Amino acid sequence: MKISVLMPTWNRGHCIRGAIQSILDQTYSNWELVIIDDGSVDDTEQAVKWFKDKRIRYFKTEHQGITKALNFGNSQCRGEIIVKQDSDDASLPNRLEVIAKNMKTDLFYHSYYHVFLGPNDTVCRKYRKALPIEEKRLLKEHYVSGVFAYTKKFSQEVPYRDLVCLDDWMLILDAVFKKKSIGFIDEGLYEYLLHKDSNSLISKNTGAYQSDTKIVKQILKDEYGKNFKYT
Repeated sequence: MKISVLMPTWNRGHCIRGAIQSILDQTYSNWELVIIDDGSVDDTEQAVKWFKDKRIRYFKTEHQGITKALNFGNSQCRGEIIVKQDSDDASLPNRLEVIAKNMKTDLFYHSYYHVFLGPNDTVCRKYRKALPIEEKRLLKEHYVSGVFAYTKKFSQEVPYRDLVCLDDWMLILDAVFKKKSIGFIDEGLYEYLLHKDSNSLISKNTGAYQSDTKIVKQILKDEYGKNFKYT
């Protein structure tokens, strides 16, 4: 079974090599890495092309935002399963192998490690446990991580919404309310590396998080008749 690893990126020349290397180091070999460069103006392209593995497919587009890059990437993926990989994080070596063995659903997620700098610049690594879907909780709290995989068919039926920072959460909400099958495993297979320029940090300071919240509330009300209680 072929797995497509989808990696959207924008101005990540300083860290994308580590993300790519984490895929090259996988114990599972039947994969392709689809990198969608969303109009980077740094040395991202040179960093990607430094690798000579033919399984790496690189596309550069005009800068249109994360969700358009993801949806375009989904259309280019050839695998039966698509695994999302951020360009500033790392997959542990057995990630694809575990997903290939255990994924029996439309959408599949797993536990991960949150890596960040603590007091006195000490490196902290905290385990984030994967928990089952609870509809009421999901409408109040973003507790299911965006560390997931989905089938090619799912990507065609449940595209990413046009959001800035809540795209993963909305995808999970769409999957739940469209009655897609969802599975998970409580095993840490990924390292979420928090950088000073991480999208999750920047978005909260630009108002994008608040703007996305309003959009998500409206989608849930209009399309599913659900009350999004997150504040």
